[in-house]
Amino acid sequence: MGDGRVDVSMIFAGVSLLISALAVPLALGRIGPNAFYGVRLQATLADRRVWFEVNRIIGRELVCVGVLLALIAGLGGLFLDLQPVVYARLYTILTLALLAGILVRALAVTTRSEMSRSTIRTVRPRAAREAGRTARQTLRLSSTTQWRSRSLGTSFSRSDSWST
Repeated sequence: MGDGRVDVSMIFAGVSLLISALAVPLALGRIGPNAFYGVRLQATLADRRVWFEVNRIIGRELVCVGVLLALIAGLGGLFLDLQPVVYARLYTILTLALLAGILVRALAVTTRSEMSRSTIRTVRPRAAREAGRTARQTLRLSSTTQWRSRSLGTSFSRSDSWST
C-alpha cells in the first residue's frame, strides 16, 4: 500500500463508486426534471415522461459502468505493474470512452422516446376519430394485427408464428 500505484488505483476506484452512487437516484426515477442533475437535453426537459425514461436507462448504465470501473481500478492497481502516471492515463482514457458511449446512448434513447411520443400523438388520428378510438388505441391495434400474404395464402402475426 505504500507505493503510488495502489494509492492511485484506490482513488480511481473511489471516484468510480461515487459515479455509481450519484447514478442510483436517476436509475430509481427519484429525480425529476431540473437544471443541474441528469440528462438535460431539450427533449428531456420538455416532457417529464421522456425525462424519466431516459434518466432511468442512463442511470442504470452509469451504475454498471461505475462498478465496472471500480473493479478495473482496484484489480488493475493490484495486478498491473505500471507507473502511476501510465496507469492514470489508461484509466482516464477508459473512463472517457465509457462515458462517451453513455452519452451516445442517451442521445439515442432520447431520440427514440421523442419519436415514439410523436408517433402516438400523430398515428392515424383521422382513422382513430372515424372509428371512435384514440390514437393510442389505434397504435396498439395496428401493432397486433396480422399481415396476410395473398400469394401464399398464409398470415404472419407479430408473434412470429405462421399459420395457413
